[in-house]
Amino acid sequence: DLIVITNNLQRRDAAKALVAIDALEAKRPKSALPHNLRGSALLLKSDVAGARVAFAKAPELDASYFPAAANLASLDMREGKRGDAITRFERMLAKEPKNARLAIALADSLARDARPPKEISDVLERTIKEVRSAPELHLALVAHHLRSNKPKLAVNAAQAGVAALPNNGQMLEQLGLAQQAVGEGNQAIAT
Repeated sequence: DLIVITNNLQRRDAAKALVAIDALEAKRPKSALPHNLRGSALLLKSDVAGARVAFAKAPELDASYFPAAANLASLDMREGKRGDAITRFERMLAKEPKNARLAIALADSLARDARPPKEISDVLERTIKEVRSAPELHLALVAHHLRSNKPKLAVNAAQAGVAALPNNGQMLEQLGLAQQAVGEGNQAIAT
């Protein structure tokens, strides 16, 4: 079913995708996945209201189902409802404080809402304290500090990331970039 649905969505054939989604939902009535897929198919038909309803059903079945939350947040952002997207991710992250994807999505939503850099870094830092082994969190924090023109904070974040994940090449690369941003060219080369 999933292959048929995916193929139809890729071909932008919403009608055939919806038929296959109905079949999947009959087989998996307690799964959030069919509702998320239905929302995607309805978006192909430019039925934003129907897509929102479908996406909203997914978290009713699985409160931690990230794809539907991300799709709802995307709709919120498109409609200028940034606060709704932020609130959605904040509620989910409060229930799952170790979820790196949620933290990054919340940080991204905050950035798109032009929130203060400290508010954004606080979200990432709180989640890093919960799960130090998630490289994507460390990388997001370093990138955030670099975008915010705070290279010293980027170096500190990258050093913490390398300490937590010493064998991660991406972390070492980000440390080098951060060191270069503060004018430590020789140290960046050594890194």
